[in-house]
Amino acid sequence: MTLDSQPGPAFGKTVLATAVYAPDGKSVSGSDDWTWSTLQATPRGLTAQELKIQCLWGEMREQFQANGFTDEGRLTAAITKKMKVPAEKVMLNPVFPEPFPQEWTD
Repeated sequence: MTLDSQPGPAFGKTVLATAVYAPDGKSVSGSDDWTWSTLQATPRGLTAQELKIQCLWGEMREQFQANGFTDEGRLTAAITKKMKVPAEKVMLNPVFPEPFPQEWTD
């Protein structure tokens, strides 16, 4: 199970938490011996501004394609202009998931 910062396209969102849980203790395959495989979360959520930037990135990305790639410089400039924020504030994934201590799942 994955908890994302917002619904929609993969571009422009952050994975906030991931958990893989097998309540029967036999894993996904049914033959391994684990209940929790992955349990991680970001140390903080996202600010309203970070969420807005992600939303705009996902919505506007298609307009800035060149030769199969996103022109991130032009996309960043467009978001900067629209939101009236410094260009260095326009970025994705400012937080990263960290593993939970194993003893939390025992």
